[in-house]
Amino acid sequence: MLYNIVEGAIGVTELHATYEERASKPKPARTRRRYLSTLVEKYGILETPQLGTVSRFRIQRR
Repeated sequence: MLYNIVEGAIGVTELHATYEERASKPKPARTRRRYLSTLVEKYGILETPQLGTVSRFRIQRR
């Protein structure tokens, strides 16, 4: 569901807020962060345009 929320680029705060609105039983924030990290680092599906603290996510264009 988190991946489906990302359209273009989205801030972390907005991403989590939108997820909590849409999910009937939202996963804890720690689980979401781990999932997002996996999408960035392992699968390369999402990217973070800034180094260091992640403040935005966007879909990786291939």
